[in-house]
Parts: sequence; C-alpha cells; structure tokens
Amino acid sequence: MAGMGKSIRNLFVDDAASEEDDENDAVSAQAAEESAGEGEGAAEDAAEVGAASADSSEEEEEGNDEYDYADNFLAREDEEEEAEQPDDSDGERERKRRKRKRRRERALQLDNEDYELLEENQVTGIRRPKPAERKRIRKHVEAAAAGQQRTTADQIRSQLFGAEEEAAGLEDEELEEARDTPGAGGAKARAPHGEEDYYDDGDEEPDEMDDFLDDDLGGAPEQRRRRRARAGVPTGASAAAMREVDDIFGDPEELLELYERGKATRGSSRLDAVLAEPEPEEVEGEDEEEAEARQEAYAQRQAQREQARAQLRVHEAVEPEVVARAMLRPEDDMVRAVDLPEREQTAPVPLPDNPDWDACAKWIRERLVGEKKHKRRRETDLLATGRREVEGEPPDGPREWRRDELEGGIDDLRRGLRALRRKRDKEERAEFYENPKMQDFILQNIHDVVVELFERKNEVPFIACYRKEEAGELLCMMKRDLPGMTSMEEEEQRRSEKLPSRPEGCVQAKHRRMRRWDLLWLVRTWAARWCALERRKQARAAAYQAAMERADLLQPDRDAMEACLHALVEADSQEEINDIDAKFQAILPPAEPGNDGEGAAAALGALALSRQRRPQRQNAFAHFRKVGLEPLCRALFLSAAQLADSLNSLYRKHEPEDGSVLPNEFVQKYLAEHGLEMSEEAALRGVRTMAVAELAAEPKLREVMRDQFYQHAVLSTDPTPTGEGVLDPFHPYGRTKRLRGKPLSDFSGDLFLRILAAEREQLITVRVEVKVETRGEMLRESMEFFCSERVSAISQAWNALRREVLEEAVRERMLPALESEARARLAAEAREAALADVSDRLWDIAKQAPLHYRAVNSDRGEEVVERPRVMAAVWGPGSPATALAMLDEAGQLVAFMFAGALSGPLRAPHPNDPPLFHEANRKTRDAERIRDFILEHKPHALLVGGANMACRQLKAELTAVRDYILETMPHFFTRSDTGDIDIRIADEHVAALWGDSEAAVAELPDQLAIVRKAVALSRSALDPLAVLAALCGPGREALALNLHPLQLLLPPDDLAAAVERVVITAVAQVGVDINAAGVTTWRAPPLAFVAGLGPRKAQALLRAVVREKGVQARADLWRRPNDPEQPPLAVFGRCVFRNCAGFLRVRPSTAALANAEMDPLDDTRIHPSSYEPATNMALSAVRQADATGDAARAAALERAMTRPHDIEDLDLEAYNHHLKVSRTERERESRAAADRLATIIDMSFELIEPFGELRPENTALFDHEVFWMLTGETPETLKPGRRVDAIALRVFATEVICQVPELEGVRATIALEDLSSTGSDDARDRVQQGATLAARIKHVDAMDFSLRLTTASADLNDEAAWEEEYCARAERHYHLLTEEELRAKRLEARAAAAKAKTFVARPTRHPNFRNVSLEEGMLALAEQPVGEPLLRPSYKGTHLIVLSLKVHAGAHGPIFVHQDVQETGKTAGGGGGRGAAHLQLGTPLKVATRAMSEAGDDEYNDLDELIARYAEPYMRNVEAVTRHRKFRDGHWPEVQGELRAERAHLGPMHSVYCLCIKYDAPGVFYLAFILPTASGTPRREFFTVSPAGFYFRKKIHRTIEHVIRAFKAQPSYATPEAGLPPPPAPAPAAQRATGRDSAPAAAAAAAYGAVNGAVGAPYSAAGYGAAAAQPYGATWAAASAGAFPAAGYGAYASWQSAAQPGDAPAPPPAAWSAAAAGGWQAPQAAWLGSQDWGPYGGAAPGGAAAAPPAQADPAGAVARARQIALSSIIE
Repeated sequence: MAGMGKSIRNLFVDDAASEEDDENDAVSAQAAEESAGEGEGAAEDAAEVGAASADSSEEEEEGNDEYDYADNFLAREDEEEEAEQPDDSDGERERKRRKRKRRRERALQLDNEDYELLEENQVTGIRRPKPAERKRIRKHVEAAAAGQQRTTADQIRSQLFGAEEEAAGLEDEELEEARDTPGAGGAKARAPHGEEDYYDDGDEEPDEMDDFLDDDLGGAPEQRRRRRARAGVPTGASAAAMREVDDIFGDPEELLELYERGKATRGSSRLDAVLAEPEPEEVEGEDEEEAEARQEAYAQRQAQREQARAQLRVHEAVEPEVVARAMLRPEDDMVRAVDLPEREQTAPVPLPDNPDWDACAKWIRERLVGEKKHKRRRETDLLATGRREVEGEPPDGPREWRRDELEGGIDDLRRGLRALRRKRDKEERAEFYENPKMQDFILQNIHDVVVELFERKNEVPFIACYRKEEAGELLCMMKRDLPGMTSMEEEEQRRSEKLPSRPEGCVQAKHRRMRRWDLLWLVRTWAARWCALERRKQARAAAYQAAMERADLLQPDRDAMEACLHALVEADSQEEINDIDAKFQAILPPAEPGNDGEGAAAALGALALSRQRRPQRQNAFAHFRKVGLEPLCRALFLSAAQLADSLNSLYRKHEPEDGSVLPNEFVQKYLAEHGLEMSEEAALRGVRTMAVAELAAEPKLREVMRDQFYQHAVLSTDPTPTGEGVLDPFHPYGRTKRLRGKPLSDFSGDLFLRILAAEREQLITVRVEVKVETRGEMLRESMEFFCSERVSAISQAWNALRREVLEEAVRERMLPALESEARARLAAEAREAALADVSDRLWDIAKQAPLHYRAVNSDRGEEVVERPRVMAAVWGPGSPATALAMLDEAGQLVAFMFAGALSGPLRAPHPNDPPLFHEANRKTRDAERIRDFILEHKPHALLVGGANMACRQLKAELTAVRDYILETMPHFFTRSDTGDIDIRIADEHVAALWGDSEAAVAELPDQLAIVRKAVALSRSALDPLAVLAALCGPGREALALNLHPLQLLLPPDDLAAAVERVVITAVAQVGVDINAAGVTTWRAPPLAFVAGLGPRKAQALLRAVVREKGVQARADLWRRPNDPEQPPLAVFGRCVFRNCAGFLRVRPSTAALANAEMDPLDDTRIHPSSYEPATNMALSAVRQADATGDAARAAALERAMTRPHDIEDLDLEAYNHHLKVSRTERERESRAAADRLATIIDMSFELIEPFGELRPENTALFDHEVFWMLTGETPETLKPGRRVDAIALRVFATEVICQVPELEGVRATIALEDLSSTGSDDARDRVQQGATLAARIKHVDAMDFSLRLTTASADLNDEAAWEEEYCARAERHYHLLTEEELRAKRLEARAAAAKAKTFVARPTRHPNFRNVSLEEGMLALAEQPVGEPLLRPSYKGTHLIVLSLKVHAGAHGPIFVHQDVQETGKTAGGGGGRGAAHLQLGTPLKVATRAMSEAGDDEYNDLDELIARYAEPYMRNVEAVTRHRKFRDGHWPEVQGELRAERAHLGPMHSVYCLCIKYDAPGVFYLAFILPTASGTPRREFFTVSPAGFYFRKKIHRTIEHVIRAFKAQPSYATPEAGLPPPPAPAPAAQRATGRDSAPAAAAAAAYGAVNGAVGAPYSAAGYGAAAAQPYGATWAAASAGAFPAAGYGAYASWQSAAQPGDAPAPPPAAWSAAAAGGWQAPQAAWLGSQDWGPYGGAAPGGAAAAPPAQADPAGAVARARQIALSSIIE
C-alpha cells in the first residue's frame, strides 16, 4: 500500500511537473492513433489492390476467346494441370471433357432474338437449345423455401459473417462451377447429376451462316454474345429485360463489372486484407518456448483480426444510428483512448492563442463583484453574502476571527477546527465590495480555478472536493446547503463523556451536507465566454490587418483604423466588438464596380466578418467626402474621434469652434470659395448626414450611450384586446399585463421571459423606450463636449445645429439597435434565472437519500438495515389495474400482482360500511391477495405512487390491510427486522418517466408500463440518484420533468446542460460503487456523470469490470505510462484517473469479492494521491507512526478507522504545518506556500465517517406536500381568489358541501355568510343539490385537503382586489387602472365592437350585390318586395359574403334572414392572395347545410346559381307557409287567443291547428295546435325552411302538406324543439340554483363583465339568490361586446341552413335580451326578456318582471330594433 501511495502521490503533489509526462502520453496516444489509422488504411489499400488484381485477372480471362484456345496458341489451365498431374481416373477425364464441351457450347449459343431471326429467314443447320427454365425455377423455389426455414440466428450469422460456413462442404471445383453457371450470379449451387447431358446437343459444329450478320458497332455477333454469356444475367432478370437495358445503356457488362468490383471492395477483399497474414513457419534453431510465444502472438493477432472482421461486418450490417447509439464509431473509440475528460472532448472550449488567464480572471471578477456586476444576480449575492465553511485564518489578512463573524459564537479555530461564516449584513456587503484584500483574494481564487480547469484539465467536482484551497471564496453556499454545527447540549454531552472537545459552532464529520457549486460552474461558463471573446478579437485583428494591407487608404482613415485595432485590444464585450467592427467597415472603402473579390472589403469577407455578399454601394460619408464636404463637416462639428477622446478623458479636451456668422451663411461662403455647385440646403443636409453617420459609428459614443440607455430606458406593456380578457391575476403571465415605466436595471428573475412569452402569444404589446424628459439627461455629458460653451446668438445657432445632429444620431441610429441589444440581454438573463430555478427543483430530487430503517436487535441494539426490502404500489385507472411490485435487495423484480378492485376512482368508506375483510366481495378478495403478497415477501416499506387524489385512498386501503395483519398476525411484525411496514406516498414523476424510457423497455420488455413504473418507484427508494441519472443520458428523458412553468421556452441544449451539471454535482458527492454497478445494470448510469468520465469512458470501465469480475483497488484503473505490465483494469490515463478516482467507491459489494483484501481508503472520499498523508495521520492517531511494512500500516489504518475519537483528538493545524515543512523543493515551487488545511480536515472527516451520507434523511412527505403533489397544483396556481366551478353535493342550513371537478377529491365548503352578498338565513333556500355554482377560492387548507369557497357577488366581481393583491403588490411597476381609465376602456371596447362591424368593400359586379352594412341592407330591403335577395360583404372577412332575404312583411314588421356564404380558396380573414386578389369573388360558393343533412354543404358556381338554386327555392318554401290556408300572422299570445276562440267555436272534442312564423327568431316557423284534452292548452312544434324542403321532427319534408300530414299522424310527438336542428352542445343539466332561471340577470351581468374583462360573471341580487354558473355566460357576453363568433340558437336568423361550430352551446334566450339591452331602454329589454321563448325556457324566464307588450312597443319601433339587434348577433 505504501508503494502504491508513493506511485500515485505525483497526482496530488505537482500537476505542473507532470505536464512533460502528459505530453509524452499525448505523443504516445497520437502515435498509436496514427499507427491505428495506418493499419486501417493499409487494410483498405490491400483491399483495393486485391480488388484491382481480381478485376485485371478477369479482364485477361475474358480477353482470351475460344479461337485462341482452338488454335492451340494458349493452353487452358485445366489442360496444364492435366499435363502436370497424372490422370486419377477415367471419370475425372470424362468430367473435364464434359466441362470443356459445355464451355464451347455456351460460347456458341445464340440469343433468342438471333435464333428467331434465323428461323424467320429459313436458315437451316441451326437448332435452338431445349429450354431448361422449368427445372431451374423449381430449384430456385426449393432453395427459397429452404432459406425461409432458417432461423433468425442463422440469418444474422449469414449476414454478418457471410456464407463461407454454408459453402464449406462444397469442393473447390464445384464452387467454381457454381460461380461459372450463367444467370446464377455466382451464388447458384451445382446442377444435379445428369443435367449436363440435358444441354448436350452432340458434336455438331457451328454452321457457316453463323457470321452472316454484322454488328452495328463493327463487331461480330458472336463476340457480343460471348460478352453477354460471360457477363451473365442477374438473378431475377429476364433476357428481354437485359436486352432492354442493352438498348438503353449499351453493353451492361461494364455496369456489372463496376457493381461486382464495388461489392468485392466492400466485402470479401476488405475482410481478406484484414485477415491477410499467413501462418508463421517454423524457424530453425528456436526452442519450444519461443515457438509457443510466437504461436501465441500469432493467435492473439488472429483474434484481433477476427474481432476487426466482425466489427466490419457489424458496421456494414447495422444502421449508422444504431452504431452511434451504441457508441461503436471510430470517434467514440478515440474519446475512450485519449487521456482527457470525456466532456472536455465532446464539448470542448476552444481556447485563444496564448490565453492570458490573469486577464480572464479580471474579466470574470469585474462581472461578478466589480463595477459591471448585476446586484440581482444570484451568484453575486451568494458571494457577497459570504456563507461558507472556514478554517485557519480569515482570507483578508493574518488576524483572528471575530466572534460576530462566525455562527455559534466560536472564535478559536486552532487545532484544525472548521466553522461556518455567517451571512454578511447590508453594511458588511458594502465593505466587502470595497475591501481590496478580499477583492484580490477573490481574483486569485478565480485565476487558480481557471488554470485548474483549462490548463490542468480538472473538472469542477475535482476542484470543489480536492482543490478547496484554490477555490476559496468560490465555495460560498446557499442557506439550505449549509452543514450542521455543534450545539451547546452536544458540547456538554461530549464533555461529560470525556470525548475530544468540540466547541459550540464547530462543524463535525456527521454535520456535512451536500452542497451546490454554483460559483465554480459560473466561473467555468464565463471563462468559456471569455475564450470565445478573445478568439473573436484575434480573428478580427487578423482581418483588420489584412484589410489595411490591401486597401488604398488616406492617412486619416488609416489612423482611424489603427484606433480600431487599439480599441479592439481593450474591448471586453461582444457589443464593443460589434461597435468597432461597424466603425471599421464604415471607414473601409467599398469595392469598386467590377473588382469583385479584390480589395480590403474582400479581405474582410474572406475572414468571416459580418458582411453579407451583395453589391457594394458607397456609404453616405464616403459619397459626401468625394463631393468635397468633409472640410465643411469638420468646420461645423467635432469629429467622432475628438468627441470620443473627450469622453475618455472626462474633460473638454477638444473645443468646438464657432464661426463668426450663422451656420447657413458659413455654408454659403464655403460653397462659393470651393466652387461647389449645390444649394445651401443640400450642402447642409449632406454635412448633417456625414456627421450623423460618423457619430453613430463611433464605438466610444455608443458605449456611453449604451450605459446611459440601461440607466434611463424603461419598459412598458399594454394588453391586447385578447390579452385584456385572458390575462387575469391568476394567469402565468398575469404580472406582465400592464407594466408602466419599469427600469431595465430593475429586472430580475424570469419576468422578462414571461413578457416575451405573452408578447409571442399576442397578449401584450411591449415598449422599450427612453422617456422624452430623461432623454436630455442621457445626452447631457456628450452634449457638453460636442457643443461650445459660448452664449452669443451665433454660438447658440451653431450649438442648435450640433444638438440636432447628435440627437438624430442617437435617436435614429443608436436607440433602435440599443433596444434590440437590451431585449436580447434581458432575455438571456431571464433564461439564466429560469435555468437556475430548474436546477433548484432538480437538486431537490437529486439530493434525496435512499430509505434507511433501523433494525431492533436485542443483542446488538439498534442497527441500520443495509438493504431494505421495498414494495411499490402504483395506482391504475382500471385498464391497466393497480399494480404492486416487489424487488429484492439488489433492486431486481421478484414478483408483482394486480388489484382491479383498488383501481379507478376509489371511494372513501362510509361509516356504515362493513370492515374490509368482513364481507365477501371483489374488494375483499383483492385485499386478501395483497395480504398474502405482503406475508410472502415481508417488505420493510410499501411505497404508493402519488399520481392523483385516488392514491390517497389507495394508501388508506393498504394501511387497512397492514392493520389487519397486525391485529390477526402480530408475530409477523415481531419477527420482522423493523417491527413495522412503513406505508407512505412517494413522488412517482421520475419513476413514470423511467417506466416509459428505452432503458426500461430494454430491461423489462415483457412487462406493462405500470409494472415498470412500480419497479422504478421501488428502486427510487434504494438508489434514487441512479434512477434519475438513467433519465439524464443521451435520451434526455429528464427534460420531460415538470421543473419550471416556463420550461418549454428554454433552449433544450441549455436545459440539458443545467440538468447535467446538477447530476454531476450530486454524483460526485454521493459516489459510485463500481463493483455494484458492474453486476447490477440499473445502478450503472451515475458512472457516466463522474468527473472525468462520460458515457463512453464509463462504458469502457464497465466492460473491464465485468470482464475481470470486479475491482479490488482504485490504483488498478490507472494506466501508468511506459509500464509494460499494466493491470487488466487499467483503462484511464493520468488526467482521467486524477479526476474520477476519488468518486469511485471500491468495496466488496458483490459475492465474488466477499473475501477479497481491499484498502479501506478505497471506500472513502480521500483521493489516492493523498493516501500517504491520510495513512500517516491515522497512524499518528493510534500512536503507531513508526509502523513499517505494508501489512503493519494497513492493520494500524483499519484500527484507526474504528476509533474515530482518536482521529478527532489530532491537532490538524500542526499536521498541516508539518506537511508544509516536509515538502520537497520541487513541491514548494509548484505549489508555493500552498495551505492544505481544508483538504486535511476533509481527510479526517472521511477517516471518521467513510463515505458518510451527505443527503438529508428520507422522511415521509408532510400532508401539505402530499396535497400539492396529488393535485398537481402549486401555491402559485391554486391560491385564494381563483375562480372555480363547484357542484353542490350536499346542502345544509349553514353550509354547502361542494365538489370542484378540476380538483377531484378535494373537499370544498361554502359557509352561509359566503353564499350571497345580501345575506341569507338558510342555504337550502338558495342552492339546490346538484347545482353548478361559480365560486372563488377563499382559503386553501393543504394540511386538511380542503377549500373554502365564496359565491357572494361582491367577491366574484371584485377582480380589481385580486389584481392588486397578486400583481401590484408583487410588482411595484404594475399599473392599476383608475376609475377614469376604466370608463375610457369601456368606451374603447364599445367603439372596437362597432368597428368590428365594418366591412371591406368588394369589387363584385352583380345586380343584387351592394357594398352596404347590415343596417343599411335591412333598410334597403325594407322597401323591397318579399323575397328580394341582397348580396353584401361580411364584416367577418373577405372570405365570406352574406345573402340577406326579406322573408315576410307581417303585421308586426318585416323579417329578414341573413345567410353566410363561404368563398372557397380563401382563408379566414381574407388572405387569399397578393394585392387585391383576396377581394375578388372566390368560387365555388358554399352554404352550410350540415345541420339538417348528412350530404354536406351545398356548392354554387356563381352568384346567379346561388340565387337560382338557394334563394328562390327557399323563398318558394317560405311563401308556401305564409300563403297557406292555415297560416296566422301574429305573436304567440295572439295565436293562442285565436286557437282558443276557434276551439270554442268548434267544440272541446275538436283539434285545431295553424301555421305561424316566429318573429323573434327569423327563419323559424311553428305549428300551433290544441289537442282534444280537458286542459285545452295551446302548444306548438317548431320547424324550419330550407331550399330542399321543411325540417320537421329531425327529417326533411318536401312540402308543407307533408309536414302537416306527419303532425296529424302523431300529434303528441315529443318536445317542441324537435323541429329545430339539433344544438351542437346540450345545456348542462344543472342550470338552476334556486328553481328560478337566473339566465337573464346572469347574461346581463356577463355582458357588463365582458366590457370590464370579467367575462361571464354570475349575478346575485335580491330575489335571485346565489346564481348558478351560467354555461353560456362567456359566449353571450362576448356576443354583446361585439365578439360573438357565430350565431345563437333561437336567435340565429337562418339556423336551418347554417352549421354551428361543434362546440358552440345553444344560447338561452336571456342572452338575446342581454345583447339587446346594450342599446335599448331598460323596460324594452325587460319586455324582451319576458317573452315566450318556446323550447328554450318557457314564458318569463327567471321570473323577471315583464311590462305589457303594448307599453314596451307602443308603435312597432321595438320590432325593428329587435330585428337589428338579433341580426347583429347573427353576424
């Protein structure tokens, strides 16, 4: 062990000294990579050479035609072989003879077309060969059938490794014959015996007519045939198809050769090249050992080649995505091989050339605690607050700690004690920012951390745990991460037990807690930004130099460019670089026409400057300079450079010169002196333009304006019409509705992200501006330097011109760009704040500890159960049913069961219900099965997944089962380890995600998702971090967790990075048991988040661990450089091992390692490089410092770790001093005066509590936590004031018990005093059981799972109070509307509603088309005869027109019907084309008739066809009713009187009926009748008219007589509304609250509320009580405000031919009165509300007082007003 500590010590002592070794390792790795690349390239080259040689040999073979052999010029290979070898047998010679004969015959055979041609010309002597296709087809079919019978494994094996094994049984000659067989493609088997004779035509010689045809290309047909024969026909291709290919593409031989060559290159040749090493021959003189070694080396090489061959097969057979997912690509192998942290390779930070880390540290310090800090940034506040663990002396100087600086009152930290520095107050924070020592100390901390990150390649967890001295103040932590400390009681107890002193306030090993490293992660992020900034600066500098060298510049321009280069060096933000770049490009002369690609501008473009490729045009400054106005500009104004110089110097360094005359006279004089032919106004405009352009491009001025802009700019928001109704105080974006003058510097948190989201959804409009009154202050400093100080009239005129120029440059050029910058900056800060909230929420999940239970043992007292047994229950809706799963101690599924009776909605038992096990039913049977399941597996804990409120009842049922076991079988608990079964509700969100993940499906493919969820829930109790880490891998399933309300607005990559940082932080402090991960797959995911590792390196480590069956020492993982005897587990180089070693736990956690000897330090957080000082510390504690030998030191170490109080008694400060003195000269130089006290204290803590649990104890959730989890709500979403619908379940005298449907399972009550604003004595008088009530939440009792509601109108309508509570108080810049503003807004809403009724004039030419409004059209039709059609535009958009018809002119006024006609090819709103195309009439025209017919909408080609096929038939059917002998013209009361009179005349036994028109529902008719009953009550049935007939009783009747006949056949059919088209959505059953219909008042209140943004507010007044929630309130209120989308039910003027939206509810008739009440007198509205509304409510709904019709409508004026109002609703 000592030797191992010495060998590893260099990792701790001196990283800089090991740089040379690291470089050597890198060179070795590079050489290995190059050699590997060369080997791969050699294999590919060999494959190409083999393929080429094969091709060339084939060409040579094909070049030797049959005549060469016939002339004996060439000898055949088989003949040569025959000459060399004696004949074996006559059969062999016969076989060879037949083979040669077949070759000749194949060469002499003709194609089918040649034979056909010869036969047509009657050429004799040539016989066509007999066909053999039938036998071949049969053979192919048999072979295919045999192939289908092969197993999947055989097919995969054949695909990966070829068909060599299958063909191994064939002889070489048979394989050759199989390849040579025509049409077989080289894969056909040899023909059966005797098949050769089938093709044998004897010894006939070729006929002399064989060559009588010449080829078109000059070649003989025989040569062409030979080429075809040699090429062969691919399998499945006919000769005709090949001829067609030949005709189109020419000779296919070349294509086939290319294909075969490519296939050979891709396949066998490449593999042969990989395996191309002959077996070594025996060497003379070598002994047996050398021969064995040589053979063994050859076998290893062959095994490697076989592996490479298999990998090649895999890469060719498997999809690239699968290979990438399995991390088997070459780049993955490179990541595994290189000795750098994996995240440093996969997401590297590109470094600039020669990075200056001092400058980087200063850049970060300035933004963290310097002048450029954001005080509202969390990290800045964290550093200024200063909470952290401290030891030794204070960081700001050699002094003693003050008692008020540390928590607990401790002030003496000698002997190596650790304490907590308390939070700094406001005054101390101010001193902290001004304290130069603290600032220097922080700067040094940042510098050291940056060097560790980017020079030594150490990751954040390693720095936080093993470089605490370098991190220093960057280890400040949040309050909830603070460790515990010794209390006064504990100090007294230790003193009484005579234990080492630990004063109050000191931190002990058991007090440690997990903490976040936010400051360290921030330093890494900002250092990466600095690197990107420096790289951009370097690129810009190179581009500027190149541009200056290639440009022909004047000296002033060259000086300006030199200034840009100098400013570029000083720039420290991307905005400043953009400013410098803009100025440089403004100075740069544009490219001359025709000189594309040359000059300075081309140099800038080539170096990736921000310049688009477009024709260059001269800028204004260059243009007027050429004109000659530059001297005039310099005389009138200071140059931009002079102004910048003054701004930099902070005094008037350059004084502007005023002329002796007015500016215009000075301009005239200049023009005359220089002979410029232009007017005074043009010249003045020119110099103004030059000055504005120059000032706008000046970086320093832009910098000043940017700072001033952020100080003076404000943001304001206003709601859009949509946002006015949507953004209530309970909306996620509610606080953004109405902001006024919020300074940009005042933004914090995610508020601006909400503003952007609301703006994107068009709910608000956003303005970023500098107010006019503050704009002068913004320009004050620049204006002082730009204007002169003289006060004469002439000077004032010059200064006025200068002020105008500067204001124009700022207002027109700078402010728009600064506004965009400000929005981007605020958005970035808001995203960072939201990501921080995401990290906080995920951290709460990641720091959950496993379940720990204490076992009671009479012999040994209380012990911790190492591996608890956990059972999980997951609620199911019924399909699937509720599942229970049991896991063993290793987390593997043992058994599961389903409980159908405990699925779906679970009802709480009634007090009168029998006990659970006392009644034989389905629930009892499931309970008994659960009881037996528990008795069999004996769980310590039973977790119930918290999905919804039903899970609470599920837990109660399981608790009842446990209690029954306790009552009937108490011995079960007495024999248990813990004496109880802990049943608790647990969060199942992470488990649910894991159950649906790919990893879960791969591990448990045969189980249902609910079983997998139960498994994950149980594993979350055993190792919650492992389950979470499994969701944070490449699949990114963790992003589906609900971590923030604005989570979907965050970039997925940023969100994934935040999640990864949290998991890395947690894994580093929890550690990973490498041996457990090797044998238990589900525990392995955290390994990928260990510092230095990643998924690829973790995969390599796991493979090695599984291969070697465990790890016995951390040092075995280190691949030592230049060590020929590497351990089999050595997979990591120096850098990776240094990062990851301290976080890997090596302990005997598997059965195979139970008896292995291991170093106890390998199961601690002590880094291997610190093993030697840690061992010496332990030996000193047990007084065995002089122990020698590994065995003695190991025994002493184990003894010390069993006696923690001896280690606590050590003087760690003295030991730290001893280590500092004993360091070598090299160590002192590499870490000058480095103090290791913090690391030594951490080592002592680990010796006392090895890998002690840092996570808080996993306790059961509190009731309020369970409430929020089961409801899915948060205190932000469910809070007092929120509006909900409540259903009255039980009504008592003093309260109403309700159910809130959206919060099922939560009990809600309404007290009597909260029922109505007017008060009530009995709730039963106001509310009926089953009524739906509109209510507000008054109080949320999360502990009791209950709500208190209120339905009082004062509470319901008081929206402003909640707006003030949740918006104005939370945001001080939120603006509440005053009464005057509310009144003005109501007027605006009415004006907007009126404006919405306007239309767009259409250029449609037709006799019946007029561009008129609804009112104008009705007035025009009033003077026309009945049936006259009018076509007019629709206010809904240009995709519709309206057909208006005057259908009746009765005694009570005319009746009009308005029908929408849709123009196809256009979108809603009218966007059908460009320009005025959308105004043209779109055809065909459609009229909706789906309400009454399934045939679909009717279509018409033009307006004439619309009138002919729709309007005229419609009017004919209307007139058939109005001219019928039974038609009566009048209102329903008048018709009732006429029917009663007629019945009285005929007698009580007669039936009377008539046809009538419904005046208040245009287009609706009814059949009124009195049946021969005793009551004689008049009744009616409604029907409507369409062009096709009459819609009555859900059927279209062709004539009105058919309607009457259908009525007479069944007089008492059904409800009166049966004749109307079915409403799209039936009204809810619970419409009434007190037995009186409250619809009129409710709708009127809703109409008033719609104007005020409170749509659908219920009504409560005397006589009405607590009004029920009106299902149509919102819809009809919107209609009254002018936003009604379609038409009402009864009020729809042409219901019979217009389809309503599928979700549009049928309106109550009270809505008509509410809508009409907007423009009528109150008595008239009351009268309209009192009318008989037929099927929609009866007479006088709601009991409203009704005035007589004669009073309400004395002269028929109301009828016309009613028609206009109802028609408005229709449209």
